[in-house]
Amino acid sequence: MMRVSFDWPTAEQRAVRQTLTMTRTAVTDLRPVFERFRGTLRMRHRRTMDTMTDPITGQPWTPLTEKHKSRKPSGTQARILYFTGVMRRALTVFQAPWSIYHATPVSMIWGIDSPEVYPLFHQTTQRRRKDGQPLRRGFMGMVLPDDLNTLTRFVRTHIIGMQAKGGVKGAT
Repeated sequence: MMRVSFDWPTAEQRAVRQTLTMTRTAVTDLRPVFERFRGTLRMRHRRTMDTMTDPITGQPWTPLTEKHKSRKPSGTQARILYFTGVMRRALTVFQAPWSIYHATPVSMIWGIDSPEVYPLFHQTTQRRRKDGQPLRRGFMGMVLPDDLNTLTRFVRTHIIGMQAKGGVKGAT
């Protein structure tokens, strides 16, 4: 089993912790918030795969070589990081093979859990092709500060909803 994790800059880590700590006293179960955020991530990564760009930098992925295109199945030659569609579905379809989603009341894991090295290689490699182009094609990632703002908005909406139902007193 392989997992890829991301280290956020220290300031963003603090902001995420502060947001989650603020809600800890008001909300004991953030799973509804995480489920909404998972939908946001799914949509972003669908765009990432459609536009063939790094979700963090917005840079286009390195194009495939003609040799590599010739080895791909018919109909997939123009698509980068697409051979059978399993990796794309893992990020964009609920309960697809390789897809990871696990939420507890205070944490969430989302991504790809692949028995193959393919996703890990493309996300993390520093190697380059013979022509000097990077082999790395980042396909997962958090966009800061946008994702932090989205998560904070989801948490606040959840708290307001709980207050309206009488479940939380004085926490916003």
